Amino acid sequence: MPSKSPAVTSDIKFRAREIGRQIRTRRKALGVSATALAESVDMSRVTVHRMSIE
Repeated sequence: MPSKSPAVTSDIKFRAREIGRQIRTRRKALGVSATALAESVDMSRVTVHRMSIE
């Protein structure tokens, strides 16, 4: 039986959103596409997009 996911507090959600915003802001400032970032970190473009949604 799979284990339950840990509880996600509002503080964790806030911090995750803030990290996503910082990644998106920096990526755009450097002129790096989401696809290029995803390829460089071996992640899907969709995952990168989901992380950086405002």
